[in-house]
Amino acid sequence: MIFLVVVVPHPDEADRVDSATVAAAREWLAYEETLGVISYIRAFRKTGGFMLVEAADQDALRDWLAPYPLLDTINALIFEDVVDLDDGFAVLEAAVAEREQRPKPTFADLMDKFNVEQLRRRVQP
Repeated sequence: MIFLVVVVPHPDEADRVDSATVAAAREWLAYEETLGVISYIRAFRKTGGFMLVEAADQDALRDWLAPYPLLDTINALIFEDVVDLDDGFAVLEAAVAEREQRPKPTFADLMDKFNVEQLRRRVQP
C-alpha cells in the first residue's frame, strides 16, 4: 500500500533538537528514499512536510517511522492510504449514486424537522 504521510512538527521543534539530530533526520530520510520506501517527499516552507511511503499497513508504517530521529518533535502525523485516481473517484461516485437513490424529502418532511410554532414566535413582534 502507498500512504500519504503529513508531518506537522511541534511549534518548539527548534528548541527541542540539536544540529546533529537534524542532520541524522535528513540522512535517515535520504536513505529511506534510496531504498524506495519513500517514493516522493517534499518539505513545507516553514518546517514539516509530506511524503508517499510504501508499507504493508498502518502498523508497518508506524514501525518503519519509529526510528526517525525527529519523531519526538512531531505534533501530528496523518496516515492516509493512497489509491489510483479512478479508484478514488469510484468511491465518490458510489456515494453520490447511493444519495441519489434516496427519496427526495417533501416540504412536509422538511417542516417536520423544524418547530414551526417556535419559528412563528420569533418572526412575530
